[in-house]
Amino acid sequence: MHHDIRYALRQLVKHPSFTLIAILALALGIGANTAIFSVVNAVLLRPLPYRAPQQLVWIWGSNPKNEIPHEVASYPDFNDWREQAQSFAGMAGFTTTTVTLGGTDGEPERVPAGSAIGDLFSVVGIEPVLGRKFLPE
Repeated sequence: MHHDIRYALRQLVKHPSFTLIAILALALGIGANTAIFSVVNAVLLRPLPYRAPQQLVWIWGSNPKNEIPHEVASYPDFNDWREQAQSFAGMAGFTTTTVTLGGTDGEPERVPAGSAIGDLFSVVGIEPVLGRKFLPE
């Protein structure tokens, strides 16, 4: 066993270009594997950071006339669903959009934004860091 290890080390020292390529290939492979696992772990393996994430469901509206299978539901539809729902402990809605922010001293900038209705924070089981939750009105 000692002889095999010494022979391998001698060969690596004797052929530095092969050694460099082998080390570079191992480093790239390990780095790519780590990066992919980090993404898969964050997106698929780790549970959502909400209370009882296995009980959360997503409900869409649909528009078959315009061939849109999933679209944001209207506020009147949401209110009807919330009033008639018997299987849910709570219901909340949100949508994402972009808004343009601009001040007197700079160029306007488009930034991601969102709006929420209902008791969103209570439904997902989180508390705001600053301020208070939304009021029912």
